[in-house]
Amino acid sequence: MSYILNPIAVDLKKVVEVFGSKNKRLIATLIKNFEDEFDQIDEMAAEMLENEDEDEDEDEDGDGKEATTVRDAITQMVMGQKYDDRVGFVYGYALEFICRHFGEGLSNDSWSSMRSEWARKADKALKSVGVAEKTLRVSQLMNRGAPVPLPMIEDFPGIGYMTLKEIEMAVAEFTEEKLDAVKDDEVREALSELRFWLWSCEDSKKDLICFYA
Repeated sequence: MSYILNPIAVDLKKVVEVFGSKNKRLIATLIKNFEDEFDQIDEMAAEMLENEDEDEDEDEDGDGKEATTVRDAITQMVMGQKYDDRVGFVYGYALEFICRHFGEGLSNDSWSSMRSEWARKADKALKSVGVAEKTLRVSQLMNRGAPVPLPMIEDFPGIGYMTLKEIEMAVAEFTEEKLDAVKDDEVREALSELRFWLWSCEDSKKDLICFYA
C-alpha cells in the first residue's frame, strides 16, 4: 500500500492560536472551504466505532455514542472543548485542514504514492552524506507528532513538523554538495524536493508541517 507525505508551509504560531480562540467565524470558514473532504473521514470514524461496539459491551467510558465528525472536531478545537479520545485520527485530519487554511501546500511529486521504506531509504542517504539525525530526517516529518496537544492517533495521519529555526539549521547543513553526493538518482531527486520545502519556508519565514497518510 502506498501513502502520501503532504508538506505545508505555515506559521505554526497562527495555528496554535486557533485552539481555544472561540472564533466561530473561523469554524464556519473551515467547514465551508473543506467540508467536501469530510465525508470519507467521518465514515471511517463511524465504521471504526461500530466495529468496536460489536466486539465489546457498552461501558461508562462512552462506547455506543455517535462518532465525532470532522465538523465536531474543528468546533471542539476552536472552542476549547473536550476531545473524543476514541477517534484521535479525526483530530489529526482536522488539524491538517486548519494548516491548509493558514498555510501553503508545497510540491510533493517525489513523496506521493510512497511506501514507508522510502522514508527510511531517504534518511539513510541523509546520514551517508553527513547530515546529522538531529538536523533533518524524513521520519521526523512523518512521526514527530503535532505541535499542539491532540488525542492519541494510533494509525494515520502521521504528523511531523519543523520550526523556522530548525529549518534554518537544516538549510545550512544540507548543502548542495551533500545533495550531489547522494548516489541514488531517485533518492537524490526526492531529497532535492525536500530541500525546496526548506528553502521555501526559510524564504517565507514559515514553519513546515507534514501529514503522512
